[in-house]
Amino acid sequence: MLFRSNDEIIHYFFIMLANRDAQRASANNGRRCHFFKSFFITKLLDEGVTNRYNYSNVKRWSRNVPGKDVFSLDKIFIPVNMSNVHWACVVVFLQEKKIQFFDSMGGDGTHTFTFLSCFNLIQICLIKCCV
Repeated sequence: MLFRSNDEIIHYFFIMLANRDAQRASANNGRRCHFFKSFFITKLLDEGVTNRYNYSNVKRWSRNVPGKDVFSLDKIFIPVNMSNVHWACVVVFLQEKKIQFFDSMGGDGTHTFTFLSCFNLIQICLIKCCV
């Protein structure tokens, strides 16, 4: 039987990661990371409503990033629900200026973002959040 992780488990896990990141950064004077909520992509892509990119749904979300400056972060983690079967993760490496999609089931993200370029949308969203 396939175990389906609900969004509350992912949300709680990301809270634990954020707390660990805060401790690590304060101990080492390092850059912080930001962990978006489990429904960030759902809101950004307006899933179930228009199924199109909708920046206005998430434009205020960057106000909660550590230090209030998205570009001073080390990484941004974005959980992605894969057809209600499992979770994957988009990681934005801000200092390296790259975005990677991690999927334990071997996916490359094309299934989730068939009709658009997720990476370009996230970059646009990050630029809009900070300009």
